[in-house]
Amino acid sequence: MNWITHGYRPIAFIPYFLAATYWLAGGQTMTLVATIFPAAAVLLSLFTDRNAPPEHAPTGLRSLQSIDAWFQDHLQSGGATLAQTAVASLKIDNLENLEERLGIPMDDAILDEFANRVINTVRNGDVVVRGKKSDLLIFLTRVRAPESENLLHLSRRIQSCLDEPFHSGAARVYCTATIGIARANHVPDRSTSALIHAADVANRAAAKDGPGAVRIYKSSYGRTPNSDNALMGQVAAALENGQIIAWYQPQVSTHTGEISGFEALARWEHPTHGLISPASFLSMIDRLGLSQRLSEVILTHALSTLRAWDRAGLNIPSVSVNYSSDELSNPRLPEFLRWELDRFELAPDRLTVEVLENVIAESQEDIISRN
Repeated sequence: MNWITHGYRPIAFIPYFLAATYWLAGGQTMTLVATIFPAAAVLLSLFTDRNAPPEHAPTGLRSLQSIDAWFQDHLQSGGATLAQTAVASLKIDNLENLEERLGIPMDDAILDEFANRVINTVRNGDVVVRGKKSDLLIFLTRVRAPESENLLHLSRRIQSCLDEPFHSGAARVYCTATIGIARANHVPDRSTSALIHAADVANRAAAKDGPGAVRIYKSSYGRTPNSDNALMGQVAAALENGQIIAWYQPQVSTHTGEISGFEALARWEHPTHGLISPASFLSMIDRLGLSQRLSEVILTHALSTLRAWDRAGLNIPSVSVNYSSDELSNPRLPEFLRWELDRFELAPDRLTVEVLENVIAESQEDIISRN
């Protein structure tokens, strides 16, 4: 198919096919071939794979405009396709200092070689685009699970292609690059521009950690003190309207290698900021005095999920939840846990309460030890 639409075009050889057909099979067959062959070629060109990435231009780079529609299709697909789609922002570290040291701007030859090295390193199907000045954007699709780990592995490969020096006249120039990555399912706005912006934000966060750093975008990177103040006013409602939910981390037995349970961890799925980690909102919960309410919400999620797993025939021994010293100071905690287990028709040994060592060691309250 690609041969028909992108390579040598067999339509140009129709006269030869017709002559051969007439010689071998006669006039009627020649007429049939003359009708069917061009029509088939046109139909094949109409049904080429629209999801295939555009090929790189002879210079090695595509323009953003030329790939926008293709990439937008991936973003609108949702589901697994969304989880496998990302943008990486690649910036040469300390570019201004390099130019000052050389006494000249980074010449086009170095920047072109930089781009070509990256193009030759990324996977088949990934597309490299020139961003601002010397920056590169890499549009990634079909990232295999675990996606974050594979994205970090790809980042290390890209950075290794810069190990060899670049040559500017008689000078040898060594470069490093920071990489910021935005996964499509971590950015609420399903648009190419929003994903590029998130990748740039992650790159700026990486640059703060020094040359050659890599960061994957999270919502806290793009927040300011003003936006944190706005979140403070939203967190109470988020607890009640289902935005703060439990995510589950598997626990594995070191003796058998089998899953022994899952730990329920709080995550805030914000409608505009995307996924917010507990490090960004737990302090707000504490200041508002909502820690106990958060524990109740996560416990309900955990027990409800465990019951659903049981009904689905899955063998998950238990779920675990975390409690702070303040929550463990509640004298009614054991009664509340018994009530919730009974409500979900689960045995007490199906729930594990995780307690940090310092909670017991540093506590002067007998009620915590009793609980």
